[in-house]
Amino acid sequence: MSIGGHSEAIMLATLAVKKGWQNKRKAAGNDCSRPNLIMNSAVQEKYVYCTNGRYVIDPVEAVNLVDENTIGREYEDAKKINGLLINKNIDCPIHVDAASGGFIALFVNPNFIWDFRLPKVGSINPSSHKYGLVYPGVFRVVWRSSEFLPQELVFNINYLCADQAIFTLNFSKGASQVI
Repeated sequence: MSIGGHSEAIMLATLAVKKGWQNKRKAAGNDCSRPNLIMNSAVQEKYVYCTNGRYVIDPVEAVNLVDENTIGREYEDAKKINGLLINKNIDCPIHVDAASGGFIALFVNPNFIWDFRLPKVGSINPSSHKYGLVYPGVFRVVWRSSEFLPQELVFNINYLCADQAIFTLNFSKGASQVI
């Protein structure tokens, strides 16, 4: 899905993970009022860090913080986190925030696996503009499959005589791409 920017990408991906988690909890008759969201220490100050004095989270420590209310993960050692979640039989999708390095990581370190090759990765938001050759504000969120994007979050509209499905915070976009 093409969207306006990185902040919107991460918010929409997190919203999709949260809504999917709520739907599963409700279907099982469980409380869904207190999700547990774990992030790395590079997240803006409005969040509680997993640890102090470290710029990345420890995969073992991160998985130990996961409980039945955890709704997602951040871009770190996704392969190790994926393996630990599988070993502990925890149903928790990983969201990879690949905005600052996802496109180049594939070329710089092809053995570093963080993408849909890992079965727990449910969504990724790469930047389309941080490396040039496209206009600012060109971002994407990609989901493994439609089951990772709850359909009640998607708006179906008819725009310029075509049916479209959209999932954005607002419908307007910048005009810099208009020629």
